[in-house]
Amino acid sequence: MREDIIEKAYAKINISLDVTARRDDGYHDMAMVMQTVSLCDDVRLGFTDGSRIFARTNLPFIPSDERNLAVRAAKKFFKAAGEPERGLCIRIDKRIPVGAGMAGGSTDAAAVLRGLNRAFGNRFGVERLEELGAEVGSASHAGSPVPHARCRGFAASAAAMVLPPFPKPMMMSSKFRMFYPSGRHGRPLITV
Repeated sequence: MREDIIEKAYAKINISLDVTARRDDGYHDMAMVMQTVSLCDDVRLGFTDGSRIFARTNLPFIPSDERNLAVRAAKKFFKAAGEPERGLCIRIDKRIPVGAGMAGGSTDAAAVLRGLNRAFGNRFGVERLEELGAEVGSASHAGSPVPHARCRGFAASAAAMVLPPFPKPMMMSSKFRMFYPSGRHGRPLITV
C-alpha cells in the first residue's frame, strides 16, 4: 500500500521524580522533570495484507500482541481516525533497556502514533496525539518529542510544560555519557 514509515523513539531520563500522592486506582500522582536523550529505538511501520496488527522486535521476550503498547497505539489510532484496522507490522529495533524507567515502551507507542498520523495525512494535531497516547498508557510525548519537560499528575496523562533549554554546565565537558558494559568499550549508550 505505502512505503514503510520510520520514526525514532527517544528515551528519557528523569532528572527529578517525586511521588506526590497515591490514587484510588492504585497508581500514583507524580511531579517530575524529564530529559530526552540520544538513545533511541527505531520504529518502522509496514502495511501488510489483512487486518492483523502485530509487533516484531530484536528481543524475543517483547510481546507482539496487544500487550505491547505500540500495538495498542496503532489500534487506538485507527479507531480515533474512523479507519478500519489495517494489516500493520510494527518493527521495533530496541536499544532502550527494557524496564529501566526510560520510557522505551511509551516512546515506541508515541512513535507509532506519529508515524500513522503522517501516513494518514496528519489528521490529528499535537494535542489529540497526546490524548491518544494518554489513553494507550503512554507516558511519553506523542505529539512530538520534547527535549525536556516538567510533568505533574498521573504518568499516562501528566500535564507537561516544556522547559527552556538547560544552561551549559560550568565544566570541561558539557556532555553526560553512560557506556555499555564490557565488550563494547567506549561506545556511548546515552549522550545528553
